[in-house]
Amino acid sequence: MRTSILASRTVIATLLASLLLSCKSSDETATDMGGSTDQSAVDQNTVETVTLASLNPALGGTAGGTSLTLRGSGFLSGAIVRIGDTIASNIQVSSDGTSITCSTPSRRQKPGLVDVIVVNPSGLSSTLSQSFRYFLSTLSFDTPTTLGGTDAGPRSVAVADMNKDGFPDILALFQTSSTVQVHKNRGTGSFSVTSSRSVGSAPYGMLIADLDGNSNLDVAVASAGTGTVGVLLGDGLGTIANSVSTGAGGSLPLSLAALDANSDGSLDLLVANSGSAATGNLGLLLGNKTAAFAAGTGIATSAATLVALTATDVDGNGKLDLVAAHRINQSGASNLSVLIHRGQTTAPLFTLGTAKTQQVNPNALASGDVNRDGFGDVVVTNDLGATGKLTVHTGAASGLLSDASASYDTDGIPTAVALHDLDGDGFLDAIVTNLTGVSGNLSLFRGRGDGTFSSSQRIDFPSAVRPLGVAVGDLDQDGIVDLVIADQPSTGNGAILVRKGTGQ
Repeated sequence: MRTSILASRTVIATLLASLLLSCKSSDETATDMGGSTDQSAVDQNTVETVTLASLNPALGGTAGGTSLTLRGSGFLSGAIVRIGDTIASNIQVSSDGTSITCSTPSRRQKPGLVDVIVVNPSGLSSTLSQSFRYFLSTLSFDTPTTLGGTDAGPRSVAVADMNKDGFPDILALFQTSSTVQVHKNRGTGSFSVTSSRSVGSAPYGMLIADLDGNSNLDVAVASAGTGTVGVLLGDGLGTIANSVSTGAGGSLPLSLAALDANSDGSLDLLVANSGSAATGNLGLLLGNKTAAFAAGTGIATSAATLVALTATDVDGNGKLDLVAAHRINQSGASNLSVLIHRGQTTAPLFTLGTAKTQQVNPNALASGDVNRDGFGDVVVTNDLGATGKLTVHTGAASGLLSDASASYDTDGIPTAVALHDLDGDGFLDAIVTNLTGVSGNLSLFRGRGDGTFSSSQRIDFPSAVRPLGVAVGDLDQDGIVDLVIADQPSTGNGAILVRKGTGQ
């Protein structure tokens, strides 16, 4: 039996060898006859492939003209490159089919991410989805319009979706009439008043946050005239309740910050009391998920005359810290306090870090990660009498703010500052309101994403305006952000102005 199986295997092997020799002889005969292998037969077995693997840079302006390099394989001469919905220009394919250079087309739409597609002459294509980001090459805003139904003497403004309909609403705080208003966005960028509530006299600072933990946004107001903080709870439908007041823990409160200071799960309020002594000028109001905050023990800072607060994670540990500005007209004085959150339930709740002394008359703060390193940074405006400065301090794991890493001239005496990505490039930009004599303007500083900004782009008003507050949001949902400005003239009621972004 074993002999029979072996014999069968031998027969099969002999037959396979004969077949292979026959095929080889046939191939050699074809090659010899034609002088070369039959290329058409080879081409029929070749499968065309194209792969777009990467592109650089991944960012460019809506004006177009950005030089782009695409890398991959299988790119053929005559290939086209589509950026979003438009074909690029100056397309050059490398001889080895591994790269393409081109120029991006202009884009007359909103900024943002678009697909990049390479299409070979055969129609075969490869796509990198949402891989190129357009930003606004030009920042421009239309003629201001005046918000209707407002009160007298606007001081602060904010943009937030108070009724959770997806459209940002406008909140305005009025210093003269001591009121706060909610202006509901109708969904088209037009507004109607849904709430107008009284607060303590001479209100100055306003904060929007979910203070009672029910997922509805609420309002807190610092009233310098009465030395109180008023909390107005939102109902999630665009209406805010009457103000519930608590003592500010000092005199002349001007600014507020919200964070969970004692790590109990409720947001607390920190209050910048400009008229109090150095050891008590930072008031602490303890939250309990109601409108009635409890007075806590004042927190020591580096100096008195506390005029501004901002909360940011300076050391990147997931807990919000505080940076406070003291209005001191003296170089070398402790004019920025840094308070690092300890994550404790009992005092001391903050560690007083090394103060910064490079500022002169700091009067406004804003915070965010301007250099994209995961640590909270702070921008500061300085009132220098007839002009102003914007300076930048960056955070670090040590909890120490850097010295002023950059300084920029404003277009007048600064009164307020905000950080927001205005042009859609993914980097935070700075917006500063300025006073210049009888009128004012805006300074826009475009962020580079590394902690530095471009020089000021000045935005003027068509008539005399004294801008004291600014807020940013896409009010008409067109993908381009808009500005809201509190205009408080020397005489008259003033106005809330809306300047819609027009982009390129």
